[in-house]
Amino acid sequence: MRAQYEAGEYEVLDLLDYVRTPADLINRLVDDRAVTTPLTRLVLGTSDGPVDVARPSRSNPTIRIGRDRRRVATVPADRHLDVLAMLDSGLELDHRLQSGQLVTVRRSRQPWPSSQLGVSRHPLAGKRPGHLLPRCSR
Repeated sequence: MRAQYEAGEYEVLDLLDYVRTPADLINRLVDDRAVTTPLTRLVLGTSDGPVDVARPSRSNPTIRIGRDRRRVATVPADRHLDVLAMLDSGLELDHRLQSGQLVTVRRSRQPWPSSQLGVSRHPLAGKRPGHLLPRCSR
């Protein structure tokens, strides 16, 4: 397409952004803790299990799915922006291959130390708002 229409890199990216179907992966991760992304170029015989997600680079402009430093699949171009947004979200994520698709799961995080889990309220509940501020001398 680039050669046929003499399109630049940014023009191709704009076109891909325009025609893609937004998947809203981040909200699904927050709500459901897991999202599934279809893959292309799946290496025949690849088993289900943990995988790594490699970001695009100058030498390889696709998002690659790998295991043991080998590419096992590729994220389709129309899903790149959604997957990159998910990776850049700051959420702690685990990725695995399942039935030929990428399954990304948000790791659970405890809001306070496990020793406090039996407490029915947050440990700072009921404290006055300024209790953590240093006192000013007059």
